[in-house]
Amino acid sequence: MTKCIVLGEALSKEKTPITFSSILTYGKFHDATDQRYPKDFEYLELIAKGYTNDTIEPDIIFAYNDPKKRNEGYLFLGKWNDGVV
Repeated sequence: MTKCIVLGEALSKEKTPITFSSILTYGKFHDATDQRYPKDFEYLELIAKGYTNDTIEPDIIFAYNDPKKRNEGYLFLGKWNDGVV
C-alpha cells in the first residue's frame, strides 16, 4: 500500500479510503460493493465531489487501468473520503 505524506500535516488520524457503492453498467447504476474495489484500478479520477451539495449524496469517480484505453473505464458512485486506496 502506498503511503502519502503531506509535510506539515498533523498525523491525527488514519485516513479514510475511497469506497465504491454503485457502478454504471448498461445505462443504470447497480450495487458495486462486492464487485469492484478501488485497489483494482491503476487510476481513479474524482469527477464530482458531493455533486448535489448534499453531504449524503455520493461522489462520482471514474476508474481505469490504461490511460491509452480510458474508454474501457468504469463510472462509479461512492465516497472519495480522503482520496487514498
